[in-house]
Amino acid sequence: MMDRRVLVAWYVLADLVSGATAWTLFYLYRKAVLEPVKFGYAVPVDFDANYFKGLVLVPLFWFGLYTMMGGYREIHRRYRTMELGQTLLVSFLGVVVIFFVLLLDDEVADYKDYYRSFLVLFGLHFGLNFLLRFLLTSRTVHLVHRRRIGIRRLLCHGTSTQFGQRRDRVHHPVRIVGGGGGAPP
Repeated sequence: MMDRRVLVAWYVLADLVSGATAWTLFYLYRKAVLEPVKFGYAVPVDFDANYFKGLVLVPLFWFGLYTMMGGYREIHRRYRTMELGQTLLVSFLGVVVIFFVLLLDDEVADYKDYYRSFLVLFGLHFGLNFLLRFLLTSRTVHLVHRRRIGIRRLLCHGTSTQFGQRRDRVHHPVRIVGGGGGAPP
């Protein structure tokens, strides 16, 4: 059996790694593609203090955003299409925030470079993050189907009248969770 905390740790690690990798690739894109157009000459790629600040803060931002959006809750109940939708939403919201906080004050040769920056950052982050989350979710779904991971459930069937009759026989309170209709007790 895989412990829930271990599985959550894998998701957190995947989000941190994909966030750091996407930020690094985006930094390289800016240095290799955008800045030479702006300055008119090849800009050397140097990993300065700003890069390292971003390398720490940007993945932590993604972790916080996924935490706020519930990306680590009920980890055993995830499915691949839900992962796609949530990753699209979180990636879009996160890239919008990063764009307005970190990138909008950059000097660019043409305003279209802002659009390119946005799309490249979104594509890198979404692609890497979804790939890792898809693999983790596929593994989790596989383990659930093979009954290696269990999901706690309370299944109740019957009418609320039947639950009431059961309560009378047992002589201690029974919480009515659900029912199939019928008159209340």
